[in-house]
Amino acid sequence: MTTSTAASASAGRGPLDPIGVDLTRTLRALKLGGLKDTLPERLALARQHKMGHAAFLELLLGDEVTRRESRGDAARADCGPGPGHAAGQLGRTRRPDL
Repeated sequence: MTTSTAASASAGRGPLDPIGVDLTRTLRALKLGGLKDTLPERLALARQHKMGHAAFLELLLGDEVTRRESRGDAARADCGPGPGHAAGQLGRTRRPDL
């Protein structure tokens, strides 16, 4: 995998992106695009604490699990039972025409 970071910075296209275009594409392809926002911060933390590769990967994947769980909780809260349904009565509707 190549990094487009140095090439784009030297071409005068903008500030140095610590993530790079190739890594961003790969994260999106793996449905891990949410990691892009916190990756520079996590890289700095890993360097500061001299984390090994496995510990760094565990940290990143833990962030993603937390992000997905919180997103799922929010989606479930938005999709509560419709009007007229009590929580204990979902799926227990009676159809007299059957």
